[in-house]
Parts: sequence; C-alpha cells; structure tokens
Amino acid sequence: MEQVFQPEEIKQYLPESGQILSTLRNHLLSVLGVNRARGFLLRYGWSCGENFANHIKHKDAYDSLSLEDLFRVGAHVHGSTADLDISVTDLHIDPVTKDYYSEGFWKYSQEAEQHIHHFGLSDEAVCFTLTGYAGGYVSCILGREVIFKEIECRGKGDPHCHWVAKPIEDWGEDIKEELAYYKEEHIGKELDNAVKRIEEQKTVFKQTLQISERLSNAVLHGSNLQELITLTEKEINRPVVLEDIYSLHFAASPSVQPHHISSSFIKNEWKHMVDSAAYQKKTMVLDIPNDQHQENKRLISPIFVRNKLFGFLSFIEQSKDFSELDYLTIERASSICGIQILNETTAFEHEQRVKEELLNGVLEGEFNNKDIIYRLSLMGYNIEQPQYVFVFQLNNNQHHTRRLDESFIDVKTACVEKIYKLIEEKNTACVIMTKLQQIIAVIPKAFTQHFVSEVNCGTWLINETFADKNDIDVKLGISTLCSRTHHLKKGVNEAEKVLNILAVSKNQGSVKSYHELGALGKFIGFDNFPELEQFAWELLGDIISYDKKYNADLAATLYHYVQSNGHLKNTAQTMQMSLGATRYRLNRLQDIGGVDLSTSDGFFDVHVAIQVLLLAGDLQIK
Repeated sequence: MEQVFQPEEIKQYLPESGQILSTLRNHLLSVLGVNRARGFLLRYGWSCGENFANHIKHKDAYDSLSLEDLFRVGAHVHGSTADLDISVTDLHIDPVTKDYYSEGFWKYSQEAEQHIHHFGLSDEAVCFTLTGYAGGYVSCILGREVIFKEIECRGKGDPHCHWVAKPIEDWGEDIKEELAYYKEEHIGKELDNAVKRIEEQKTVFKQTLQISERLSNAVLHGSNLQELITLTEKEINRPVVLEDIYSLHFAASPSVQPHHISSSFIKNEWKHMVDSAAYQKKTMVLDIPNDQHQENKRLISPIFVRNKLFGFLSFIEQSKDFSELDYLTIERASSICGIQILNETTAFEHEQRVKEELLNGVLEGEFNNKDIIYRLSLMGYNIEQPQYVFVFQLNNNQHHTRRLDESFIDVKTACVEKIYKLIEEKNTACVIMTKLQQIIAVIPKAFTQHFVSEVNCGTWLINETFADKNDIDVKLGISTLCSRTHHLKKGVNEAEKVLNILAVSKNQGSVKSYHELGALGKFIGFDNFPELEQFAWELLGDIISYDKKYNADLAATLYHYVQSNGHLKNTAQTMQMSLGATRYRLNRLQDIGGVDLSTSDGFFDVHVAIQVLLLAGDLQIK
C-alpha cells in the first residue's frame, strides 16, 4: 500500500498533525468549549478518514487487498504520518456479514499530550480527531457505520490510549452519548439550543440563589442545624439527612424514616467514602442500603469545618435521578450547614472555656466563690447543689504521633460535647473541664438519681459516649457526694485515687466509686498499694491457695463473716450452711491460714486484707 501512494498524496487525506492541528484544536476548545469542539474535531477526523478510504477505492491495487489488509495498512499509514504508534491487539472481520470488532492502543498520541500541556488532565478521553478518523476510514471501507471509543486515554491520566471499535448496533446504549457529537447541526440551531440552555441555567441559578438566600437568612435569624435541615427539605421537596463521619445521624428532616445504614456497608464502603471525600472534596451519587435491605439513591456532599471533614449532607431519592438544581443546592446547603456547625462549635467552645476557667477557679480557690456561683448561674448551672465529681481517664491505645495526638484532642472534644448532650437530654446541666488525658465532669445528684447508683450512671455514660471509640481505653473514678462547693476539690482527689487503684487492679471493671473503697479510701494510695497487697497475700495467701486446690470456699466464708461483723448466724444464713459447718470452716481458717479473729486487731487486719485483694482483683467472691 505504501508503494501505491506517494507520501504527499497520503498527507492530503489525513488530519493535520503537529503544530497546525494543535493550534487549531486549542482555539476551538477555548472559543467553542469542550462539547462543541469535540463534535467539530470528531466530524473533521471522520471526514478525513472517509476521504482517504474513498481515495483508496479508486486505486488499481484496491481489489487485490483483503479487508484485513486494508484495515492494517490504513492503520500503519495513519500512524506513520501522525507520529503515532498504533497497536492493533484484536481484529475480527466477516466480509460476508460485515461483522466487525477491533481493539488496540494509540501510543504517544500527540493530541493527548497537547491537551495535557495546554489544559491539564481531563475527566474524559480527549483524542477526538484520532477517534473520528479511525471511525470514518473503517466505516467507509467496511460499508457499515463503525464507532471507535476510547476506554482509556492518556489525556485523563491513563498509561495509554486504549480503544475499542464496533458497529453502532453492537454498542447499544454504551455509545448513545457519543453519537450526539457525530451529528452536524446548523449553527443557527446550535445557537438556539445554546440560548435555550442558557435560559434554563439562568432559571436554575436563580432558584439556587433564592434557596441559598433563604438558608442564609435562617442562619442570621438564629436557626439551629435541625431547623436548617428541615427548611432544606421544604425547599427541594426531598428527604435530607446530615451524618457525621461515623455514619451517625446528626440531623434529619421530618420525612426521613428512622433507619440506620447497614453494618456491612459501614464496614466495607463507608470508610472508603470518607477517605474519598476527604481527598476529592466533591459531590457524589451513591446507592446506599439500609438494614431493611432497601437501597436509597443519595446525592452526597461532604461538609468541611476548619479544613477537616465533619460529615455528609445527603438528599435521598428512591427512583428518580437528581437534577442540576439538586447538585447546585446541595453544595450551597452543605456550605451553609458547615458555617452553622462552625458557629455552634465556636459558641460551645467559648462556653466550655468559660466553664473550665470557673471550675478550675473553684478547685484551685483562685476566684471569689460568690463571683463564680453567680457567673455559673448565668450559664444555667447551680454549683451549690449536691453533686459528684466524675473523672474519666482516657488512654490512647495507638502509638503516639503528632497526627494521632491531634486526633485524640478532637475525640476528647467530641466526647465532652456528647456528655453535655446526654445530660441535657434529661433536663439537667453539668460543668466539664479537661486535663491532658482526663475529662472532669461535675454532675448533679439529680442526674444520677435516674439510675440505680452513681456507678450504674457512670457505666451508662461510658457506653453512650465512647461506644465507637475503639482506640480509647476509658476508666472512670467517682467521688463521694459533694454537698458544698468547697468539697469539689476533695471530690477530684477522691476520684483520682479511685483511678489510681483501677490502674493497678486486675479487675476488668472500668468504673468504681470512692464510696466502694469504704474505710480503705482514707489511707490507701497509689504509692502504698503494692505494700498493702503484699501484706494481704502474706495474711491470706495460704487460704486462697487451699481454696484453689480443694475448691473449699474458705475465703468466701471469711469474707461473709467479716461483712456480718463476726456474726456466726448471719454468716451461716448467707452461706446457706448450718451453724456447725460454718463454725468448722472458721476453725479450718485458723488452722490453715493462722488468722486470728478473736481480737479486734486480727479482725481488722483480715478485713483490710480482703478489701485490698478484692480491689486488686486477686480475690473473687461469688
């Protein structure tokens, strides 16, 4: 084929290459926009390919070449004149039925390289002229319309330009969008369509601006986040939900039905969505299942606060597609929600700082008590009421890095806000301050009365606040009841003493009150606890070893005897034994362990030893 044509003869039927085509292409994209320029370049390339094929048909050598020869030689000629390496990896032709399929690569596409140089990477394939030329040439030779489509392109960041070619009928719906670019429209009609599109966009922009204005005015008039979400649903007539990065509902419009995203989706997809949103920062459409095995189509826009991903605003739809108005509105609404979240966060942080300063003043005795009482009352808290001090000790289980430390601070701040919210839900207020790895909460007795005990209350708070914080290990120490403001400092010391004991205890429990320490609380401490534990083992070690060997329950008998203040009958009733059996066990205790329960000193030593071993987790009483 190369001997049939002279180089200059070939070039007149091929698209211009190099600088000329690059300049023309750049001007078209700049002046006409991507869509119109794409159509022009596709049709231009198609015309060049078709003209070259027609020229070949008038050559004497045409009849002696097979279809496969014509396609391969055509590809070779095109590649050599367009500075292009064309690799055909798959080619199937039936001369009778005119069935056709081919696949291959364009390497070193100048069209792609020039696009990257002038416009950067694209979201879609950009080799318009090459695609059009190949389609025009093959269609004319085959006598059947064949469309080439790039499924990968250097212009959008792929390693090579990878194309597939099939007749229109074989493509089906997959080529529907591309076909519109091959239709040549009269410029007048195109202008009419452009004017129509501009009017439609003006209408959409006007609606978006009106919605944005109403949402902004709501923020200026003091609406909270829930009211903004409700207003958004009213404007777009769709359910709206705002979720944090852990997929928990933060706010939802009235029409959102109570449901949670399925646990499998959270495990497999939600984290990927969070990572993708944090990197790409763009609106997306997803089909998200719920626990009823139903899928909701969601338009999702990420919300960023202080340059950190806070969560997602979603418009929910069962079947219909989302409109351009939906896309524009959700982006405006997510920005306004972000501003409102920032406002509420800033206000909360300011109030929290003030409360921390006042509480710290109470504990350190730096301010006049009357002044503190008055200022806290202005913030809705009565510091003179009976209250407990809850000290949460937070330990990060991960290795410390600067990034993890910053994340830990964010988690601690979120937990403080959660505790405030939980207590406010029961129409009660509290005061909280933070120290390094501690959250110190002053909680009214009135709140703890919703529970069986203050320990039960603390367990509930930990479960509700830290349930999704798997990397945080939490211990909670609770003071005795502080009936006066000046008792709070003592309350903090009590709670911290409990935490010190929990730190060395082998018990699995994470919550303990100072009240449970009894008299031990007065003299036990972190420094002397190992010494006390050693004393207890020296006194009761033989008895505990005997119990383990013979399953005798002597330690339990001793515990109940001490708890009943040495009352033999009460001990027998508690142990559900006869008086004789109980008396026998007490004698065995003296024989095996050498314990002396006949004197007050001996009785006291045994009582202390039992309590120390229980606190340390070395002794378990059924």
